[in-house]
Amino acid sequence: PKLAADYEARRQAVTPERRVDHLVELLVAECLANWWTPEEADAAFAGMAQPQSEILILFFFLAESFNGSTHQYFYNSSGTMAPQLADLLDRIGLADHAAGIREGMAVFPAPYPRDTDARRAVMAGFAEAEDDALYALTVWADDGKVTEAMVRLAEDAGLMPK
Repeated sequence: PKLAADYEARRQAVTPERRVDHLVELLVAECLANWWTPEEADAAFAGMAQPQSEILILFFFLAESFNGSTHQYFYNSSGTMAPQLADLLDRIGLADHAAGIREGMAVFPAPYPRDTDARRAVMAGFAEAEDDALYALTVWADDGKVTEAMVRLAEDAGLMPK
């Protein structure tokens, strides 16, 4: 009984943010294959239910931004999903965040290069001002609103780990 009570107390103390992190770990392991091309990314996200794909799109934005800034988000394969991220942020009521992602996309030539290698080739020619513009967008990851949205999406879809 003591062990069960200790376990339950620890389980109850887990924050919603940590529960979403656990959910993401499960979703990545079970539902999402690696991708490199836009077609592979589209197929991977289309192969799962909308709440799961939305949580992962938000997660990859945060993970890249927290690891190396929003500049890194656009540099790595996660940046393939920038148009979907901007649309999702609009749909969940984070219009300022969506505008920030679109500002980042606008640093690139139109149409936005979803292909990672193409984006990296463009970024290789960036001047300091263009790099700085992407770094500055990290503010949209740092304010906590995207994390709150992930928690809300998981709770609303009944996906929040107990």
